[in-house]
Amino acid sequence: MSASPIQIELKRSGDLSSLGDDWQALERRAEHSWFQSWDWIGCWLAELEPVVRPDVLVARDDDRIVGLALMTRHRQTRHSVITSRGFYLHETGDPQFDAITMEYNGFLVQRDRSEEIVRAFLGYLADAVTDCDEFYLGGVGTSYERLAADTELTVYCRSRSHCHFVDLAVLGAHERGSFPYLSANTRSQLRRAIRLYEKRGPLSVELPPDIDTALHFWGELIELHQSYWRKRGQPGAFSNPFFEALHRRLIISHFDDSKVQLLRFSAGGEPLGYLYNFVDQGHVYNYQSGFRYEPDNKLKVGLVTHAFAIQHFADNGYAIYDFMAGDSQYKRSFATGQSELVWLVLQRPLVRFRLEHLVRKARSRLSASCLATRSSCRPSTSYL
Repeated sequence: MSASPIQIELKRSGDLSSLGDDWQALERRAEHSWFQSWDWIGCWLAELEPVVRPDVLVARDDDRIVGLALMTRHRQTRHSVITSRGFYLHETGDPQFDAITMEYNGFLVQRDRSEEIVRAFLGYLADAVTDCDEFYLGGVGTSYERLAADTELTVYCRSRSHCHFVDLAVLGAHERGSFPYLSANTRSQLRRAIRLYEKRGPLSVELPPDIDTALHFWGELIELHQSYWRKRGQPGAFSNPFFEALHRRLIISHFDDSKVQLLRFSAGGEPLGYLYNFVDQGHVYNYQSGFRYEPDNKLKVGLVTHAFAIQHFADNGYAIYDFMAGDSQYKRSFATGQSELVWLVLQRPLVRFRLEHLVRKARSRLSASCLATRSSCRPSTSYL
């Protein structure tokens, strides 16, 4: 017997407790990331209120909910002339709210019909949401790029990023703390840094015993993080009030269930750094950090801190330690695997968008040509 057709409805979000019940019931029947869970979504919605109120996309098979998503309308003008009525998946379109950086995003869908339901959602956006010109699907899996190509919308990939991760089962097969899969150079740097730190006293990993200590760790992480970026002329993530407020809410809401964890790393009782992680279904998402950097470049505080964190989570039975999006050297060094995320815009085939893409391509070619010209004009360094 074939599955019944999926019915899609778009409605204004109502009572959050009712939505939360539906969302959590569907979670139990879905493959999902932390960022698709009500643990994240519920706190995000609560912090947005009353300024932003997303719409709710609901997919049903008869009366049973098989898909849910939150989408927000946002009108913008680009280059002073290109107007757009955008619709954003689990984002708002407003930079002050979207600085939290959505990753592992996607529609929440029942696992046994996931591709069918995603297709139905995309088809509905293309055919039924006629008051929007663009649909932003940020930080989704690469399958969305393929499925969106089957709609009448133009698929534009704004960016793509690898997410490096550690399969923690790899550590279980070897001597504790050995990290045999690291390159010889990285292992050497790690061992040397550990020896230098141990001269100050034992290295330790500490979880906060209560919420007050957790918030103290949080304050210390913020200070270290902001200090690092201010010295480089950058504002730092915590200069955004919404960013800090949302994560403070998450810490308070999920301290007891350990789904939001802060770790402090010390040498001889002296704090070296802090990691801020989300933990869901055995998957550890390393979201933010604050390190005490020192002039001696042999003191690899980030390398040591992540090494101890990876070992800590392996010892406690977790499955994956995920560095999330970004292609830093330390992520590549530790990783045993990687996945890929894409940031998509699905556009209606409007003339103004076609012109915008033509101009963007022309500028890109001009920039590449200028770079090649400058390179060819460099003086020769050969000697006769």
